[in-house]
Amino acid sequence: MDDHIYGWDKMSGKDKQGEKIWFYPQDSRFFEANSQGPGAEINEGRRQLSAAQLQAFTLPMIFPDWTVQ
Repeated sequence: MDDHIYGWDKMSGKDKQGEKIWFYPQDSRFFEANSQGPGAEINEGRRQLSAAQLQAFTLPMIFPDWTVQ
């Protein structure tokens, strides 16, 4: 990860009524795993998966119908 990469601050979306709502890192379910390089940081805003948690995520599980050609 290069140094121009910055952990997300907040992002917006729309609720069922079409109103703008904000999503904040502290409320998210986003995690990082094995990030490396100048842009990689480990802090409260960039939660890390443990080695045991990471084993649950395989490419076939994440992309079950994807066939590399």
